Amino acid sequence: MANVSINTEKLPVLFGEKTRPSEVVEKKETLKLEGQDFQYYTPKGGYIYRFPEFDKAVIRKQPVVEGGTAFQYLIGCMSSPDGKNFSEDWFSLNHLGKMDANNKPVHPTWRALGNIYERAKRLCEIGELSAKDTPRSIQQVVFEKGKPVKVVERDSAGQPVLDKDGQPKLVNKTESRDIYDVTPATTE
Repeated sequence: MANVSINTEKLPVLFGEKTRPSEVVEKKETLKLEGQDFQYYTPKGGYIYRFPEFDKAVIRKQPVVEGGTAFQYLIGCMSSPDGKNFSEDWFSLNHLGKMDANNKPVHPTWRALGNIYERAKRLCEIGELSAKDTPRSIQQVVFEKGKPVKVVERDSAGQPVLDKDGQPKLVNKTESRDIYDVTPATTE
């Protein structure tokens, strides 16, 4: 089929143009960074991850929220849902140090390594990490714009818990999240 010539003056006005003005994309190569599918970098159920030698590993640092000072660290790897077909992927080094809402390590042997450097180094030393098929549910703190959301603590009858001054006690809001256990960092 042949390409056509478009008279841009005859294109209809976009809906909402008055309150949401559009602009022409002059540098089309900038579109390569737009509209990517959302990707979880945490372990997926049943996946196998393979890592390069530490000195050849690519590790990226990215702000968790735009303009934020907290960062996620991602290491380049190969992943496979079946152990046969592998493709390039990113893996979250932060996830290995994750804590639940009660400050208990989600992956204790990985958390015990102490920092992102040691976790990345250990991943590369063992070379492969497996995620279990069956998820486990944890409670995690809910964040909004990088800060924990606070709610009034309630007793078993649904009544507000009061502090020593008679004011409602605020606690971090939590929600349930499924995670997949992974190969431990140690053989112990």
